[in-house]
Amino acid sequence: MKMRHYCVFFIGLMMVLPSSAQQESIFDKIRKKQAAGQTSAIELTPEEQQFKQQYLQELQQYTHAYLQEFAQFKAEYNRELADYRSNLLASWGEVEVSNQQALVSYGEPDVKAVVDFEQQQVVISVLHDANDDVDNVKVRAALKSLSLVHPSDMVPQKNAEPLEQQNSIDLLNVYSGKNISEASLAKMVSDAEASVIQPVITQDEIDKEHLFLNTQANLDSRQLDVIGEQANIDQQKIDAIKAALFNNARQNTHEVDKRRQQIIDERAEDLKKKRITRYKINLHPKSELQRIASVKPDAEKYAKSWKLPVELVIAVIHTESSFNPLAVSNIPAYGLMQIVPYSAGMDVNEFLHKKRAPMQPELLFISPKNIEAGSAYLHLLNSRYLSAIEQDQSRLYCAIAAYNTGVGNVVRAFTQGKQKSLTPDVIRYINQMPPQQIYQRLLNNLPYEETRHYLKKVTERMQHYKNII
Repeated sequence: MKMRHYCVFFIGLMMVLPSSAQQESIFDKIRKKQAAGQTSAIELTPEEQQFKQQYLQELQQYTHAYLQEFAQFKAEYNRELADYRSNLLASWGEVEVSNQQALVSYGEPDVKAVVDFEQQQVVISVLHDANDDVDNVKVRAALKSLSLVHPSDMVPQKNAEPLEQQNSIDLLNVYSGKNISEASLAKMVSDAEASVIQPVITQDEIDKEHLFLNTQANLDSRQLDVIGEQANIDQQKIDAIKAALFNNARQNTHEVDKRRQQIIDERAEDLKKKRITRYKINLHPKSELQRIASVKPDAEKYAKSWKLPVELVIAVIHTESSFNPLAVSNIPAYGLMQIVPYSAGMDVNEFLHKKRAPMQPELLFISPKNIEAGSAYLHLLNSRYLSAIEQDQSRLYCAIAAYNTGVGNVVRAFTQGKQKSLTPDVIRYINQMPPQQIYQRLLNNLPYEETRHYLKKVTERMQHYKNII
């Protein structure tokens, strides 16, 4: 079975923004005021105001319908993903799939290749009968496959045309900065540090999989909040969709647990006769300066376009993906700057291309496109959603946190969790604080520990990169 990491939803669901003189007039006014550094209210003609109200109403209706279908899709998708993970657990005694820092590829059911950008290691694992030797040809083939990774294998898309500009990615080159010859591949395999283990399914692994659907529902719930905030959807409507999401997760967990246990029982005797041989490949990763150089031209280009510190863009890339261009999270988010197609991706598509539609995940595996999208979203956070925050450094801290968790959760850090809208009262409260107090308030009061760590990592890495680029 070939590993298929993630599906894409709603390629066909697209809201193309009206192409009209009124729309262009409104956008031109906004752009001119932003370019001049003005953040006060924009004066519109009565006709423009009517157009704006109609547009916002249509956007809310569209987004609400989108979120309802999205929640239904994710419930089914998460269940299928949970079943896939159950099969991995029953076959391998462990569940290992791609994430932000590592690509995990199952070219064959009994061969696993891992490129871990954070731990800085490449490992090939082979599942085999205890009495059999591993054929090095199989290991070499798995290692070679990492030099021809095609993004379409990562994201199977329904009813979507392939992207003409997309080529295979040599992940070994991305990781090491070297072009690996056939002879070098053979030597790497023969020199690899090999170890053999017996696969065992632990109760901890079973418990972790039992919680998987609820964990996914929590991630989806956070995304629903972000998308709802961007379109100003009534919170009661969002809460109703979230309730259905968690209800589906509870119902599906029982079914998935039952199927998982059945698969484990069926394969238990066979698993006892299996072994896993792991080959730790001796391939040195890029140096820090090489990793920076791989993204610096695009980071500088788009940081300049959107008046962002280049060290911010590079720090976000490091924190989001460890410089892995094929990074995929459980949300799922994609690529170097971990763009979620149906939240940040929709905002960026509207901003850059005047269409309200999810970005294509395959496009987000193209590094320049991803850096353009991530930089544009940082710009939107800084210059649109959080523009009323007066001090640049304070606004930057809030934008970094919002990139991870959404503006609503940033507001919650200043309102004891009581509200999520950046009202005039909240803005005045924030503007009374010096930047360092803003930073500490965010570190202490952001709703999610993940975001608190994220803010700290990005700000520390910004300072580090500022000193060396």
